[in-house]
Amino acid sequence: MKYEIKRLEEHEVKDTIKLFRSIIDELHADRSKVERSHYKATHPVSKVKKQLDDKDSVYLIGKLGDEIISFMFALVSDGIGNIHWSGVKAEHRKEGYAKLLLDKTIKVFIKSPVTKPEFLFIRKQKERRNYFKILILKRNHSLTNSSLASASF
Repeated sequence: MKYEIKRLEEHEVKDTIKLFRSIIDELHADRSKVERSHYKATHPVSKVKKQLDDKDSVYLIGKLGDEIISFMFALVSDGIGNIHWSGVKAEHRKEGYAKLLLDKTIKVFIKSPVTKPEFLFIRKQKERRNYFKILILKRNHSLTNSSLASASF
């Protein structure tokens, strides 16, 4: 099957949010259920559906056939492209889908008035931080120390 990246449509929101929530559970497995629920609350189905038509919101999904296997939640604000959440189903990782999704997101950012990419990482995700840094540098974007900020969660 061919991997297809497309804008999230309203009828796909529930399945995408289900994947998002499973990624939160995996990423924050060492946290309490209550703490994980706070992360999940940032993207309820109703809010995502409302934001689909917002020109500054970037909601992308990756599909293999009819199955949603990846997602990207991003936003363009004040000339800055912000990636809020991104994830790939565990059984489809290490197959290049995350890179393709990031490439598509960067293309969307370039078409909009983004002047600076910024990424926020959980401190323990050094490997992911380095991966993004290499990808952005390959695309000749200038990075400041604040562009690849770490946060402790």
